[in-house]
Amino acid sequence: MLSVDVTGKPWAVTPEKIAEAVRRVLRGLLMPIDLIVTSQALYGSRAQVLHAGD
Repeated sequence: MLSVDVTGKPWAVTPEKIAEAVRRVLRGLLMPIDLIVTSQALYGSRAQVLHAGD
């Protein structure tokens, strides 16, 4: 999982750097995928809802 700090700090990861990292990780993948980009907080809150049905 990639973690991004978009607080405007000079050392923060930019969307352009993230896009390149995602391309590098997915290079050579031989199947279609749906890639959903979200914040860790939103992912965590939705994951709790998904597990509630178990």
